[in-house]
Amino acid sequence: MAKKINKSMAVTGRVLNVDSKEERAGDINKIRRYNEEQKKLWEADKEGRTHIVYIRTDKLNNIIPFIVRRNKFEGSKTWFYCGYVGVPKTHHAFGQSINGWSDGFFDLRCHGGLTYSDYHTLIPGYWFFGFDCGHAGDFISPDSVQNHQKMKFHGKEYVIENCENMVNELEILELKFREDEYLQKLARENKLKQGGKNA
Repeated sequence: MAKKINKSMAVTGRVLNVDSKEERAGDINKIRRYNEEQKKLWEADKEGRTHIVYIRTDKLNNIIPFIVRRNKFEGSKTWFYCGYVGVPKTHHAFGQSINGWSDGFFDLRCHGGLTYSDYHTLIPGYWFFGFDCGHAGDFISPDSVQNHQKMKFHGKEYVIENCENMVNELEILELKFREDEYLQKLARENKLKQGGKNA
């Protein structure tokens, strides 16, 4: 006797769900409601200062600025936050490009990955690494509500948290670099001393 297959069917030993139009419409409605909530957060945050500068001091007594920027597009309703973390000229990462570190030193983790490395006009003399919250899946305009996937708005607090994590990573990596540099210096000095004893 053959089994009746209802709403699922065996395909190579696995069960494949076959959703009805009503179930798909319900999922789309859930997604749309979620996106409407994200739109409210986005709209509540769209007014205010364009740039906010924060200052931190790391364990090496470096002054580390970071900037939260509201990135607006002229003539468009699109906007999203960006974050930038600066390092002084004495930092090993100063001048490094996001297109590949010259010595493979590090890669900073942040939302969507690094999208910026350069000077910033707000704070001269520092080299900045930046990221943005304008990627696929990010809520960036009122049109984002119409997407058939969840679109997440990343607010100022989220960007600050990412910037603070980058500051911590840069600090750890600089401490490691300085330790490695010091150990290499000691090894060279010991080698010179050993050479002097053999002469």
